[in-house]
Amino acid sequence: MRGNEFRMELRELVNRHGIDTELDAPDFLIAEYLESFLVIIKQFSTHTGYTPLNNTVGTNLQPTIAAAQNTADTVE
Repeated sequence: MRGNEFRMELRELVNRHGIDTELDAPDFLIAEYLESFLVIIKQFSTHTGYTPLNNTVGTNLQPTIAAAQNTADTVE
């Protein structure tokens, strides 16, 4: 995502707060996991148009929401 410097800073942060000890997992694995999770969030936002900062949903997700609402209406 952002390269080695970002990953190293994540590792340092994990170590500073003892998260690696608490989870009994190596700091580099936790840093890789967190970085991967950030990539997934970015991909989700790109695909759906969802932007968490202003809590809006883009047009890609609207048909799914409409279908769910129609299904709920027919069940009642």
